[in-house]
Amino acid sequence: MGNNQIEKIGHATQADTNSDLRESEIRLRQLFLSSKDALMTLEPPTWQFTSGNPSALSMFGANNELDFTSAEPWRLSPEKQPDGRLSSDKAKEAIEIAMRDGSNFFEWTHRRLTGEDFFATVLLTKVQIKEYAFLQATVRDISQQKKIENQLRENEEKYRLLTEMSPDCIKLLDLEGNILYINKAGVTEHSLGNEKDKKDFKLTDSIIENDKSKFIDAFEQAKKGIISVLEIQHTKEGSNRETCLETFQPITGSDGIISSIFVVGKDLTSIKHSSDELQNKVNELEKMNTFMMGRELRIIELKNEIKKLSETNIQKQVS
Repeated sequence: MGNNQIEKIGHATQADTNSDLRESEIRLRQLFLSSKDALMTLEPPTWQFTSGNPSALSMFGANNELDFTSAEPWRLSPEKQPDGRLSSDKAKEAIEIAMRDGSNFFEWTHRRLTGEDFFATVLLTKVQIKEYAFLQATVRDISQQKKIENQLRENEEKYRLLTEMSPDCIKLLDLEGNILYINKAGVTEHSLGNEKDKKDFKLTDSIIENDKSKFIDAFEQAKKGIISVLEIQHTKEGSNRETCLETFQPITGSDGIISSIFVVGKDLTSIKHSSDELQNKVNELEKMNTFMMGRELRIIELKNEIKKLSETNIQKQVS
């Protein structure tokens, strides 16, 4: 094979390589532009955004790519991040990590060109082309997710406060009957002085023998998804409440499987005592009524006897 032929083959190979590179570049460009994620590139030494896809322009409120890339970097972030650190310092640190490790994923507060701040996750990925390296950023707006998380956190605090303030004994049990949580009223009721007491405590130990089976049955029903309500009596050693109304509620996880049992014990001691006192008074009244009715009947009988005697005496006198 001559030199000319070798040269021709070399040119053809180079042409094919260039063609493949152009096709690859076109495909990557299409992916970049069509991605629903906000994609942008940052290049040294200023690390200013040098490109952005349509999703990025929309996210930051830019009219076009030039509008986006010409914006000073500090306009796309507030002065400080939520932890109090300067955005400029944290951005420099994040870039250094990505360039050193190849990638860096973190949460960030960005700012739209309209001035509105929003929470986002950022993935910086190092791109190396021969001797030249730059970063591609993938940004996702998580403002709605953060809002939901904050609402859940606030609701959790409210429910915890209500639970701790409740006079009812509120506890969360695992499927083995161990206490995962018990509120202040429950701690007081069962005299649980420390975490070890809570860990070692079994609710069935505080229940009289005749009611233990009822409690266990209700617990087993709750594990099957059935809500139960029953009245139980406690031992004097296990509780400062004599009688409680216990409600068993199954709790399911995000997978729909029952993971724990929520149990609320309402103190019925005073109600039961009042009921017993009322029943005693009713019994006394019934006895009194029986006595009074008997007396009235006896008086009527005596009156009838007197009447008969009077009639008999009158007849004798007439005779």
